[in-house]
Amino acid sequence: MTIKEIFKKKGEKFFRMEEENEILKSLEKNNCVIALGGGAFMNKTVRENILKNAISIWLSVDIKTLNQRIKWNRKRPLLKEENNQKKITELYAERKNIYKLANHQIACDKFSKKNIAEKIIALYEKY
Repeated sequence: MTIKEIFKKKGEKFFRMEEENEILKSLEKNNCVIALGGGAFMNKTVRENILKNAISIWLSVDIKTLNQRIKWNRKRPLLKEENNQKKITELYAERKNIYKLANHQIACDKFSKKNIAEKIIALYEKY
């Protein structure tokens, strides 16, 4: 079942509970990378466990870049509108101050995927 299907059939609350359980299990493993979706770090339990037991990196982009990347995306369950720019802007405003709590931030607007990966590895190797 896709994330979109889970949201549709079982709701966001169910998805977030399952997401929390999986993240907490994953945090018990050593030497692993967990790539979180936009809403996961908003969960206080998840966030506190990550900040206590892991290295967190916010891969940030400015709102203009974010809107260009996903404004017509139909795969994201919280984006259901014809033009999602308003919802993206709302979510970004709601979440950015929480995202700033991450241990590190990489501003990704002007970097290639390879450069971003190199920056992540460099941060990881410091620990």
